Amino acid sequence: MLALLPVQTSAVSPGTEIENTALATYSTAGGGEVSTPSNTVTITTVAARTPSTFEFLRYAPASAGAEWITVPITEHSTSGSPAGPFEALPPPFPACGCDPLDLSEPLPLLPTSFYRQCEPVFVRLTDLDQNLDPDALETVLVSLAVAPLGESELLRLTEIAPGAGVFVGYVQSNGDLPATIDDGTLSVEEDRDIDGFYTDAADPTDTSDATARGETGGLVFDSRTGLPVDGAIIMIVHAETGQLATVFADNGVSSYPSTLVSGTEATDGSGHVHDFAPGEFHYPTIPPGEYRLVVEPPEGYVAPTSATTEDLQALPGSPFAIAEPGSRGEPFTAVPGPSCPIDLPVDPVGSSIFVAKAVNRDVAGAGDFLEYRVLVENTAAIPLVDLLVVDALPPGFRYRPGTTEIDGVDSPDPTISQNGRVLTFEVGELAGEATATVRYVVEVGVGSGLGEATNRAQATDANDAVSNVAWASVWIREDLFGSRCFIVGRVAVGECESDEGAGDTPSAPAAGLGGMSVEPVGVPGVRVILEDGTYAVTDAHGMFHFDGVPAGVHVVQLDLDTVPEAYEVTLCEG
Repeated sequence: MLALLPVQTSAVSPGTEIENTALATYSTAGGGEVSTPSNTVTITTVAARTPSTFEFLRYAPASAGAEWITVPITEHSTSGSPAGPFEALPPPFPACGCDPLDLSEPLPLLPTSFYRQCEPVFVRLTDLDQNLDPDALETVLVSLAVAPLGESELLRLTEIAPGAGVFVGYVQSNGDLPATIDDGTLSVEEDRDIDGFYTDAADPTDTSDATARGETGGLVFDSRTGLPVDGAIIMIVHAETGQLATVFADNGVSSYPSTLVSGTEATDGSGHVHDFAPGEFHYPTIPPGEYRLVVEPPEGYVAPTSATTEDLQALPGSPFAIAEPGSRGEPFTAVPGPSCPIDLPVDPVGSSIFVAKAVNRDVAGAGDFLEYRVLVENTAAIPLVDLLVVDALPPGFRYRPGTTEIDGVDSPDPTISQNGRVLTFEVGELAGEATATVRYVVEVGVGSGLGEATNRAQATDANDAVSNVAWASVWIREDLFGSRCFIVGRVAVGECESDEGAGDTPSAPAAGLGGMSVEPVGVPGVRVILEDGTYAVTDAHGMFHFDGVPAGVHVVQLDLDTVPEAYEVTLCEG
């Protein structure tokens, strides 16, 4: 018996009918062959059920963690009904931006839990069993709602590629109140949740949802770290006159302060208190016109920032609402309706990196090895990234390969400049309020100058923070008997006629500059002076010495006032 099965050359879409017929073939007694088909069985394919996931995404240009995602044109139901009719939405635009995003290329998007007023809201729905036709682009329906505002929009998302089972779409947010449902835009208000819902049309038990929070305020933030900055005084003024502008609350009627402090609160004319998140400030409604934001940053910061927008958008916490013009104190135009957020970057003054340096010896000579240690401290609570330590060696000093240790662990050699004197050590990331110790060895070369030799170390990080300059000094001495001499001698008790001192105690002892005798009796505490005023004091054995004395003729003389009274200095002739 032979079963005839259909040949599967590709994936079969759900709902496809597949017919199957068996064929029996056998030989007869007379040597013939007979084939008899069976009945035909027909089956209809169904999709394998998979769970779905729903995500909110934000437009994040220049963010290192962004995923580049294809975003098809999104449609919305003008009636709010799944039956439509549906209308294509125009391409979205960045917060307070003028140029729409180019949907012909993938966009950099990040998962998010909040949105700023006026920025596009992107959503991603993953449900593999919605890939009904591997050769076609499928669609799914998702709904977005801001319940306290009575706002809702029904969106039809398109698959990002045939067979992907992943659907991405968007809707532009705004601050229009009261909200208008099913108009293809999403009204967002401060501290109001945006809820997203999805139900699998073929499986009501497969549902997924997500929630994001609406934010309307601008943000004052650190241009090196991306962290919020509290305590900045922000004033909104007329661009031409510099006078404080008139601002209204969300209702467009109640008065609202034109001077705010980031990260605090503001009370409008109706008595409503607006609480600001860290670094946040908010001007709800501004009459149309030309304005400027004047910033007085807290101590330790200056404004406006000197950082580029590209660098700012690469910081943690991005994307930021960098208005050009607007975020750097330039005049900007306010249009009718709720104001869009404008973030204000401020530059920190000084640095959170502290460096200290030490060397294991105070005196060295040519051929000696010196061990240097550089302690790097991060005094801030946030990590330092791509930390570098740069050390400039004195002339004649050379790094000893293979001697670098960072926190006691063998580490790669530093990058060395062409002249061999500038060493750059890669420390990497240093956690907040942590320290790192860099250890390395250098050799004192024959070309090192005599006297004090100082090298200086400094640290920098990826955000251009610069530490103090730490230094360590070593005194480089000359090799023994190089170009200098030394004088040694002894003040001893003895007779002029005897070079040995004989060890006898004379009745009239004499003290003087004597040679090395056998067991001489030395006189301690006597000062011996050179012609240039340099002096030495004899030790317990009467010995004295001078080192580093230039070659030539010198005079060595006793300070008679320091000779003990029991002795008499005698002039010995011969």
